[in-house]
Amino acid sequence: VRGSSTAGYGGDKSPSVDIPASVQVASLALKHRRNKNGAQRVVMFVGSPLEGVTARELVRAGRQLKKNNVYIDVVCMGELEGNEDKLKGM
Repeated sequence: VRGSSTAGYGGDKSPSVDIPASVQVASLALKHRRNKNGAQRVVMFVGSPLEGVTARELVRAGRQLKKNNVYIDVVCMGELEGNEDKLKGM
């Protein structure tokens, strides 16, 4: 369903996803939530190779989440060999 995730944010119809921008949008949504009793957590599902995203961008997004006390869970399916090094730095 279009619009149900942060991947469709911005209306871009290309198959690639801007992971750092999606993580920032999720962090912003967690910051302005109504029920602030639970822990802040982002779950990221990666099912294809991360092309066009550098490890440095992912590390920067991870640092921003750590600074805001937001936990991130990464579920990697499919292309594990190409994504593993980039995602471990996050």
